[in-house]
Amino acid sequence: MELSGKKIAILATHGFEQSELEVPLDRLKKAGATVDVVALASGEIKGWDKKDWGRPVKVDKTLDQASAADYDAVVLPGGQINQAGLVACEFVDRLLSNSDAFLWDTSPATGIYAPAPIEKRRELGNEQYRFAAAVLAYDPVGQIAAWLNDGFQQLRMVGLSDFLSETALAHLPRVHAERMARSLIWRKDFPIEIFSALTIFAAILSFMFVCVTLIRHWKDVSVQQKIFCFVILLGEVSNALICGALSGPHERYQARLTWLIPVVALLLCYERWLCSQVGAGSLSVGHWRLLQRQTNLFRLRPLVP
Repeated sequence: MELSGKKIAILATHGFEQSELEVPLDRLKKAGATVDVVALASGEIKGWDKKDWGRPVKVDKTLDQASAADYDAVVLPGGQINQAGLVACEFVDRLLSNSDAFLWDTSPATGIYAPAPIEKRRELGNEQYRFAAAVLAYDPVGQIAAWLNDGFQQLRMVGLSDFLSETALAHLPRVHAERMARSLIWRKDFPIEIFSALTIFAAILSFMFVCVTLIRHWKDVSVQQKIFCFVILLGEVSNALICGALSGPHERYQARLTWLIPVVALLLCYERWLCSQVGAGSLSVGHWRLLQRQTNLFRLRPLVP
């Protein structure tokens, strides 16, 4: 058989039947085909040979790097471990180019998760946890390093450009998509690029102010304010690590929390101003009453009229 010019994907995971991958791989290459071993993670996958683990096979592409349009055929090696309970294998004819398409493509012909019935969605969701656990067990150092890198990248992405994505509108429910299409932002009547730059600038400036204030006035800042600051900062970092690791870095994930950093800075600034007014004895009656009501929140020192 002559297969010159043909591209074939072999889709496999750890535990594939050794001969059912190696034999087709060898014969297809001898027939002139270009063959890619496609797996969930890069590196190598280990086969199962009779009663024990077999030889590893190099992975050419990960699932998110492969596209059905690039191949003329797909080979699925057997193996109880390789395909046991793999719901995604039911959709092998719809090999996708990225995770967003896997989740949000609503077409019954090409989509997987979105058009599936709720029972199948649950099976696919549970399968993703098993995939993640298997990949982490196979390459813990590499996966944790990738997770931390994605989290760091996510932490730096505080702009608003994601809200202008052409694909975002297509994935919204119809009623929200129509409302979005009528908005000033979508009609380009709102300077979102400038607003995005100001958001980044305000977040960086506020973060610097919070750090400097806590360092220089640590003893004067109330315990409640310190706890509030650290909870917000911990939330920012946790959000970046979780979203960056589970979904990949996107500006919209961090932008939804960015406004909290200026809020922290304003509260610290307000507390410092109240402390200075109390110390100078120049606080107005109105501010003094406000201060008395907020004593339980700020625990200001010294607290004298």
